[in-house]
Amino acid sequence: MPTSVTLIGWKEFEVKAERLTPELLKEFDGEVEAAAGLWVELAVLSAPVRYGFLKGGISKEFIKQGEREVVSNVYYSPYQEWGTGERAKIPGDLVEYAAQWWTRKKHKGIYPHPYFFKQRPIVEKSLFEHLENILKTEH
Repeated sequence: MPTSVTLIGWKEFEVKAERLTPELLKEFDGEVEAAAGLWVELAVLSAPVRYGFLKGGISKEFIKQGEREVVSNVYYSPYQEWGTGERAKIPGDLVEYAAQWWTRKKHKGIYPHPYFFKQRPIVEKSLFEHLENILKTEH
């Protein structure tokens, strides 16, 4: 099962976006596309490498205007991200999401190699700064 994150999709943003002009929506969509590309780039640079499958499985997908999904579609993506067994470390805000892959087993496991979700705050900051600049610019 692929690891994925919906980059944009917050209800508050969607409600506000409905009131934007088509020109602004197009600009916003370009920024969302760029943010998804940044997430992919950063995750690829941070992904652990043995054979390169993990790096090669990170991509972005168009969902709809203003929404992209960044995915890591290699089956072992979550285990690399959070580790396994007793060494697993899942951030509190992702525990529910990660539960689909996890069963606690009594073995040492592998250490986590965060590469995917650690990009979220970087990408969000960049995206929100760009969106704010668009709104401040006279149209």
